[in-house]
Amino acid sequence: MRKLIKSKDKFITCSLENLSLRAVLGEHFVLDEGVYKVSDPLFKIVPGTPEIIDGNLTPLDIDLFIYGGYSWYVSYYGEMELSESEFDPRKVYAISAFFEEGGQGNKMTFLARRIVAKDEKDRQANIHLKDDVSRALYEHLSYVRDKRVGWIEATGDLEKCVSMVYPLMDIIDPEDLMFERGFEDMLISLDQFHYDRTLRNGDVASWLIAYGNRG
Repeated sequence: MRKLIKSKDKFITCSLENLSLRAVLGEHFVLDEGVYKVSDPLFKIVPGTPEIIDGNLTPLDIDLFIYGGYSWYVSYYGEMELSESEFDPRKVYAISAFFEEGGQGNKMTFLARRIVAKDEKDRQANIHLKDDVSRALYEHLSYVRDKRVGWIEATGDLEKCVSMVYPLMDIIDPEDLMFERGFEDMLISLDQFHYDRTLRNGDVASWLIAYGNRG
């Protein structure tokens, strides 16, 4: 994971309620290669969300996130056009989706980053793109933090990103989660911040940490 660097007003981060624009973005996600491939992949899930540990999605997942009552946030390079004809998915550098689950607050379901598409052959341009994506991720998470959009449960690369933006005071005490549905059997680590828990599919997710606002 590249170091996140703050940019200066290069990106607009905002909610995206337009379902047709979400559908446009959904056509460019890297999906589970064993099931389906997209012709022009632009977005990859940052691994570390417990239910999407490996970073892969299926077409069914994408449809659920677009139409299933999730709230979306995007970081767009430059001025963002809201008409479908003017909206450029290549200028979206970060995407997150949150879902309000009864009693547990608004929780991040995934964070996705822009990747270098296969037709982008200019090496120097690709280096600049990766640097801009790094900045976009920083600004995206800073927006989510400052607007108190919700909370994030993370491990792996996602935790690395989140920990660069969220201060220690924004870590959610695991003991505040242990009586919630899905957290009943959690095992809190010796550092009192990380924990393991069993997911709904029966898998055990290890070394998780939660940040943000459950308000």
